[in-house]
Amino acid sequence: MFLIVALVMMMLAPAVMARPLFSPGQNNSVVDVLISFDRHPGPKETALVREMGGTIKYTYSMVPGIAASLPEAAVSSLLRNPSVVSVDLDGEVYAIGSETAYEAELNNAWGVKHIGAGAVHEAVYMGSGVKVAILDSGIAIHEDLTIAGGVNFTRGNSNNYDDKNGHGTHVAGTVAALRNGYGVVGTAPEVELYAVKVLGNGGMGNWSDIIAGIEWAMDNGIQVTNNSYGSKTDPGELVQAAFDKAYYERGIIHVAAAGNSGNSDGTGENVGYPAAYESVIAVAATDINNERAGFSSTGPQVELAAPGVGINSTYLNNEYRELNGTSMASPHVAGVAALVWAYDTSLTNTELRALLQTTAKDLGMAYNLQGHGLVRADLAIAALGAPDSGTGSLTVGVSASPDTFENAKELGSTLTVTVTDENGSGVNGLQSENFSTSVNGEEMVIIFSPTTAAGTYTAELSVGNWLPGDYVVTVAVVDDNGASGSGSTTITVTGETDQPGTVNVFSIEYVASGGRNNNKNLAVNVSLIDGMQAPVSDATVTIEIYRNNKLYTTTWGTTDLEGIMSFTINNAPAGTYTTIVTAVDAGGLEWDGTTPDNIYTK
Repeated sequence: MFLIVALVMMMLAPAVMARPLFSPGQNNSVVDVLISFDRHPGPKETALVREMGGTIKYTYSMVPGIAASLPEAAVSSLLRNPSVVSVDLDGEVYAIGSETAYEAELNNAWGVKHIGAGAVHEAVYMGSGVKVAILDSGIAIHEDLTIAGGVNFTRGNSNNYDDKNGHGTHVAGTVAALRNGYGVVGTAPEVELYAVKVLGNGGMGNWSDIIAGIEWAMDNGIQVTNNSYGSKTDPGELVQAAFDKAYYERGIIHVAAAGNSGNSDGTGENVGYPAAYESVIAVAATDINNERAGFSSTGPQVELAAPGVGINSTYLNNEYRELNGTSMASPHVAGVAALVWAYDTSLTNTELRALLQTTAKDLGMAYNLQGHGLVRADLAIAALGAPDSGTGSLTVGVSASPDTFENAKELGSTLTVTVTDENGSGVNGLQSENFSTSVNGEEMVIIFSPTTAAGTYTAELSVGNWLPGDYVVTVAVVDDNGASGSGSTTITVTGETDQPGTVNVFSIEYVASGGRNNNKNLAVNVSLIDGMQAPVSDATVTIEIYRNNKLYTTTWGTTDLEGIMSFTINNAPAGTYTTIVTAVDAGGLEWDGTTPDNIYTK
């Protein structure tokens, strides 16, 4: 029997027993599910769900899946479809916090002070410019919070992300309560704070809304997400794929509460999800004496610890409350991540994560209780080195050899940049070898390699796709003391060039694989090139596949770095296949509307 494990509240409460997705006599009942496909869902996949009586809630573009409601009896049929990878229950997630009321303390944010954030604030570093999303029950209007924006994915999907529960507002205050002389102060009080409402007024939500929230974060330039909710059971492939894609492909830092399912002995492995994922930082809770909170979940996935007992923060109705939980610990780490990232914007998310690990304070506990230790904002900033006041200026000379291209189709010019200070001597190191460069107002990056002469840098510059004309190349540099300077040069491109504004379908190939005769499945590979005969990536291609001169399926996909969009027909039946390209969206490139001859017989 197909089993789905019910999501369990990650608090000090009895576990909910696993239940079968199907029960005798309940075939007419409707269930909310997450459907994972072997490709990004298109018209065929949405039609499949609707044919089985399903109502679609979300069709995701970030991960290959659909959130839908459909009759229980239809799930087994859906699983038999070769394009369906898995069907998981769209279970509920719960705010991880304390159930009891707590006495408000309006002037005490001991956790923020305990992790050294106050010392960083005194150095006038407070997270400015970093976007942090609180995936929670929303954020209420509060005089101690500034909300940059948000979205509501709970039932009804209104634009109102106001918090009626209090959990999300409390979490938000630990990250970003203002430094304004009253109330509490957040770990990073100048971040751009966004409310992503995925939990309802009762503190519960669904994984489908979580995926939609992560997708929104990716689309809106969020750099840090805080996730103070969870489940004891793994919600399935689609949820993990969402967190993984945002972390590995978009560079987002995910921070999550490890859970409140621990015991006083600190035994067992009970870190919940999403904290248990490799792409997420799992945070345990400690008290003011650096002792582990008895409720804090334990296990090898625990990565950092932070204050989570008696945490005072913003609450509903312009109030403040003191709460306990790993929910309260997680935003301390999210705030530190934002604080450090604002200080050094050149860090990648993996570099930032490693820095938080190496600068954490070891509390003398086993790893499964504290991870690398107590997160410390001051030690992380100190490890990066404090910048100077940034006085002085640099003289930047820029030259290109050659500076004129007589044939626009030719490639290669050596760009040389000489940097000296105001006294004509060498500079105190450059912060990065990636220099901000502008060509005709369009920003680009040129990577320089230092030569043996101090302060002289060279780079290879390609102009193969440029149309004839004059191009101004500007290079701006900054040294370790904060001194800056810029210089520019002009490159002239003459002669004729191929028209780069077109995209063509270069070829359509068929590749059989799998099965006893290595022809069970059939992949259709569509290759795109531009007017310079270069591959076109990130283009959307829509195709119709015909079998024996009858339309077999319509689908779409995105080309990879080699300019290829691939679609696989699993268990392809025997017959003669042809493919017609019906649409190509490649940004500013214009498709000529033609499809090359192609045919394959199985």
